[in-house]
Amino acid sequence: MKKIISLLSVFALLVAMSVCVSATAPIEWVVSPEYDALYTPGTTKTPYFAFEKDGKGGYIDASGNVLFSVDSADMSASAFHEYSDGNSYAIINQGERISLIKDDGTPVANADSILSETGIRFEPEINELVRRETTGTPGGVQTVTYIFRNGNYFSADVLAAGDFHSGVATAITADGACGFFDTNGNFTQTDCKLDLTGFYYEDLCIAEKDGKYGLVKLTIHPEISVKVDGGKVYFDQLPQIVNDRTLVPLRAIFEALGAEVNWDAQTRTVTATKADTTISLTIDSDQLYVNGTAKTIDVAATIINDRTMVPVRAISEALACDVLWLGDTRTVQITTK
Repeated sequence: MKKIISLLSVFALLVAMSVCVSATAPIEWVVSPEYDALYTPGTTKTPYFAFEKDGKGGYIDASGNVLFSVDSADMSASAFHEYSDGNSYAIINQGERISLIKDDGTPVANADSILSETGIRFEPEINELVRRETTGTPGGVQTVTYIFRNGNYFSADVLAAGDFHSGVATAITADGACGFFDTNGNFTQTDCKLDLTGFYYEDLCIAEKDGKYGLVKLTIHPEISVKVDGGKVYFDQLPQIVNDRTLVPLRAIFEALGAEVNWDAQTRTVTATKADTTISLTIDSDQLYVNGTAKTIDVAATIINDRTMVPVRAISEALACDVLWLGDTRTVQITTK
């Protein structure tokens, strides 16, 4: 990787020097900055943010509604996680007492057995780039280089920066400006400090203003989003448009649609099964088979940046889903049946 960067150092310098700054912040506050602290959800499947306010701790949902609150709770280490019993709970630390809480605030009676026998299903971190390299003095100005799967990259001088989620990376620039970079290296400044974990759940990000915390929503859509039954699907390779059709990484979309996936490397064929439907398609073939019946698709499955990409509409409709393209937000909306 260092060799690649050295060969392209001149280009990187030009990109770094040409970073554009937008004066308009394309974000909106969905939860006003009124909390003493906010903490990110433990999973993208559960849109609950832990809060601390006026000596109480608890959770709010993505719209700011309070799910529940408790006295004297340290919420800094608390997060909702999916457990292997199929449910999501939050661990609440109230001094000497550890509680397992449902999303309605009800304590779980058999918390000890759940914690000891089932355990947490940790969700893997999904980053939309191959690598982030940082050079310089920790705590001071550093140069961050974002390297994407398609070979593009850019560098910028920052005090701090996060990874890419929802097509942007939150950062604090060398001159102290707060905001985010898009995948082209353009920087958009905001009037609040954005959490470095970024716009992760449903394009929401924790933000600080005047010492208080709230939630802001990304209102520009530089990249394509895919939602299944209202929930955003996260990909390690961003969706691509090829011949007016949206292609997405195959395993992530099949799993989001509830299908079991098998990959045959020799024949380069993917087979997915959901209930009584089995579909299969082969890389570079325009034939999609649904329970053995062939259907011609507009764009064949292909490999982009070492990821197998499949046409999201054809796959979704083959699994009896409804698909809509929302052009104003560049979103593919899928509804399962």
